[in-house]
Amino acid sequence: MRVSLLLVASSFLTSLAAALQYPGLPTSAQAMVERATKSCLAARDAGKMRLTLNLVVPLLPTVRPEDIDPWPGGLNQQFPTVERLTQQILRGIAYNGAAAAAAAAAAAAAAAAAAAAVAYNGAAAAAAGDGGGGGVSGSSSSSSSGAAKPCSTQVLSSEDACALLIQEGPAPALDCAAVVFPGVDQLQDLKRVDSMVTGRLLLIVNPQFRRVEDFGFWRKQEAEAAVFARFEQGFSFEEFSCRGEQVKLTYDFPTGWRSFAALDEAPMARTSGSPPLSLHDDPLPERPEYEFLTQRINKLIPDFAWKRGMEKK
Repeated sequence: MRVSLLLVASSFLTSLAAALQYPGLPTSAQAMVERATKSCLAARDAGKMRLTLNLVVPLLPTVRPEDIDPWPGGLNQQFPTVERLTQQILRGIAYNGAAAAAAAAAAAAAAAAAAAAVAYNGAAAAAAGDGGGGGVSGSSSSSSSGAAKPCSTQVLSSEDACALLIQEGPAPALDCAAVVFPGVDQLQDLKRVDSMVTGRLLLIVNPQFRRVEDFGFWRKQEAEAAVFARFEQGFSFEEFSCRGEQVKLTYDFPTGWRSFAALDEAPMARTSGSPPLSLHDDPLPERPEYEFLTQRINKLIPDFAWKRGMEKK
């Protein structure tokens, strides 16, 4: 028992050192949105225009404190929440970053030039005795206020809760889009949207497939070419159980993958009495396999969760 505690304490020191160098776990839905936006902006600036996002869906309002194993709901129940999160991410991508700042500056310069032209024409008309200078001021509507345009939603499949979200940016090149909850039945929709959003950022959010084999034998090659060979990981925050521990994965571009074990986490609040334990020192370039995570947990946390619970009583 004492050796186990020493191992965990040593692992926590390693986690603390890594936390000072790399991003940790998002502590709220808003923090997750901000992380995802920042990661996608960095990826877009690096020329990556086809990205996959995995988001943790916050617990629905219908979940009660007495629920032992809270159910996040089906895709139709989750969709409004994921739609709202995706809208925030798209808006942040379209209206933030160096490219958006440059577009806003160009729009401001164009508006200033238009205003100067209006003032000059009005002064010239007044000097000529035309008296029409005051009526020309209405052309100032061509200036850009910089306010974010609303994000539109187009349902691709009501049965599968799959939709296309489109966000216009301050310039056409900064427009971006996302397909939420695409499944194997939306392969043709993905191909159509991909061709439609040429030269602009396109996200796949919480896809309902993980491997090319999910598409079946006859569509494997088509899915490989249309999805797996084109879309790269843009951001990820995932939760699942591994060896009885609550494991959380994160991916940020260009940092890479990080893995954590949330010891003694309360299912309802998704909070733990202990800081999350980093399962490896440095970020990984590829998503860690289940077997790797199991080996790391066995090494760093020898005692099972049920045993720790019994010892606390």
